[in-house]
Amino acid sequence: MLLGSDKAILYKNNCLTLDQQRCWVDILGFDHLINGAEGVTNKGDRGIQLTNKALSMYKGHFLSGDVREPWTMSRRENLRNKFVRSISRLGQHLEETEEFDQAIDSYNKGIEIDELAERLYQRLMLCHQRSGNRTEAIKTYKRLKTLLASHLGIEPSRETEAIYRTLLTK
Repeated sequence: MLLGSDKAILYKNNCLTLDQQRCWVDILGFDHLINGAEGVTNKGDRGIQLTNKALSMYKGHFLSGDVREPWTMSRRENLRNKFVRSISRLGQHLEETEEFDQAIDSYNKGIEIDELAERLYQRLMLCHQRSGNRTEAIKTYKRLKTLLASHLGIEPSRETEAIYRTLLTK
């Protein structure tokens, strides 16, 4: 038996599912931690711990090799959006506490996994700008612009362009 137990698979309401008492499902664990972090009213240490734990679990997009399977697309996008939102929230918290190096690291880790997450590039540009590193902020913009053009054939958003223009005027 592949799963080690014939009780690992449940049949209920005409659906097959895994028994969560017997099987660890990483996307459910990720969801649980992210939802827990979002539910923390004081975004202090507890929210950061939950977010960091969830983000450490996210190694890449859900079933990214199964692009021909339509059922994977919505789940993949949902998880991807939660990932990007969580990195953004964590990074912005670090920016607010003026921990710019840690914020930059967070944004870069997010970009390593999702190189087309424009929101992360925007936050990274602003973080570099606030930490006094205009050159890195401009390099970040140019990297995003090149990636968007080569992968999607599009230009950066108006918001990204506005951030870039502020970099050029200061």
